[in-house]
Amino acid sequence: METSGESAASVGSSRDPNSSGPGGVRIFDLGREALNLTLAVAPERNARTIARLETLRLTLMKLEAGSCVMQHKSQHQISIQTVSGHVVLHTPAALADLPAGRIAVLERSAMHDIEALADSTILITVCISAPPAAARMQPDRGGQLALDVWSDEGGASSTQRKGTAHGTR
Repeated sequence: METSGESAASVGSSRDPNSSGPGGVRIFDLGREALNLTLAVAPERNARTIARLETLRLTLMKLEAGSCVMQHKSQHQISIQTVSGHVVLHTPAALADLPAGRIAVLERSAMHDIEALADSTILITVCISAPPAAARMQPDRGGQLALDVWSDEGGASSTQRKGTAHGTR
């Protein structure tokens, strides 16, 4: 086992966010990954998912100074870590100053936007999970229990019937 650093073969730019390294370990050089992002696609920001697992997604986003990711929310818990630069996270209840090295964690459905005070790179971690049990199983008007099936993007893609509210199938 190497202790002073990772081998050149195990660290680098990820091309396939679904691929796994030896022993199921994935290692990323965030500085190198950030260099690979260009601002050519969208002048104010560009993003790339560097890892996509069943319950976790890592997305690196580059923001130009003065740009903003407009207000939105995620159906999953997320973290936003400033890798380089300086961003401000706005929520209806608070303002979080996130210079390089700082991280914010948001609960599911927390409205937020992100403002870049300087050219910045942020790492967005999405913990993909099912909605709380109360939101998943709810009787519809016909007495049937409806179970939302969540798509990879986190939105409900279909509804399955799971018996009646009284437990019969």
